Amino acid sequence: MIKLILKGGGVSMTKRITIKLDKVLKDKGLSQTDLKNLIDEKYYAHQWSEGVKKPSMRAASISEIYNNQRTKINKNHLEMIINTLNIEDITEIIDIVDD
Repeated sequence: MIKLILKGGGVSMTKRITIKLDKVLKDKGLSQTDLKNLIDEKYYAHQWSEGVKKPSMRAASISEIYNNQRTKINKNHLEMIINTLNIEDITEIIDIVDD
């Protein structure tokens, strides 16, 4: 969970950024494992077929993002998820909520 503190009119309001990967995957009928496999196919399969042993996105990373356990999100991971799931609007996956 990432927290923002917004100040306006003398009142501090704390906001939180949440990642809605759980909702996105549910809406698309996909599991975390499905997402990992799709990311592997899109970003890593061609390298593996050429004998390059580049590691893929860890299942644990996907799980931590899915469960909003991360305080920092790797931009590359977020871009891979967004591109793999064909997300066009950032609000489909990221939300700002009151704390």
